[in-house]
Amino acid sequence: PTMACWPNRAHASSSCSKNFQQVMRNVLFILHPDQDAANLHKVTDSIRLSAEAASVEFSISEWESRDSQIDKHSPICVVFLGAGTVLTRSAVSELLKPFVSDDSTAVVYADVNSLRLPDYSPQRLLCQNYMGQLVAISAVELEKLGGLSASLSTHAAVYDLLLRLSAQNVGFTHLNVVLAHSSVSWFGN
Repeated sequence: PTMACWPNRAHASSSCSKNFQQVMRNVLFILHPDQDAANLHKVTDSIRLSAEAASVEFSISEWESRDSQIDKHSPICVVFLGAGTVLTRSAVSELLKPFVSDDSTAVVYADVNSLRLPDYSPQRLLCQNYMGQLVAISAVELEKLGGLSASLSTHAAVYDLLLRLSAQNVGFTHLNVVLAHSSVSWFGN
């Protein structure tokens, strides 16, 4: 199965607030394909609620400043969500902050459930994909590396991408806060 993108760019309609539209234009979510309909509804609802909360936190001037610096039609980051991963209300806002405040940020990951993930270590990442359930990657860095490997499973493709980014010595940020809950281990392996 292939990954699903949410939302499509048309989802941020004119009936939404301008800030909500900005959030939805600046974050692309890639959902694991192994989602049943009920779970997919819960996941997309959590994304919408979290994006609405982020739209309150970020001002229009912050988006306009960001838009003047880079291509305003490209997202800031791509968020990969493991199967069954539901975001907390503050997740989108917290994931965006490092990208907005620090140009060197390439990867942001956060704790899932009450599992405390380790801080970034290139050596540990070589041995274990401990970031897999919820990880946001700079759209610019993703494009530089040519995106995900189409020949790998979803879980393996995201891990491969993290290893390639680690080899480039880009900035990894671990948010020491639970930003998602999941009933499935990693990307469903």
